[in-house]
Amino acid sequence: MPVQMNLIRPKSDYFYYTFLDHDLIMFLKDWLNYRKSRYGKIGPW
Repeated sequence: MPVQMNLIRPKSDYFYYTFLDHDLIMFLKDWLNYRKSRYGKIGPW
């Protein structure tokens, strides 16, 4: 089941959305965990 992802283009504050498939979400989670383990904390959160 696709998941809606809301996005904002910072330069123009343009709001738009796209849909991500479950497989892509699982890949992104794995990638962010890998990136965090390799480079440390990601972002201000």
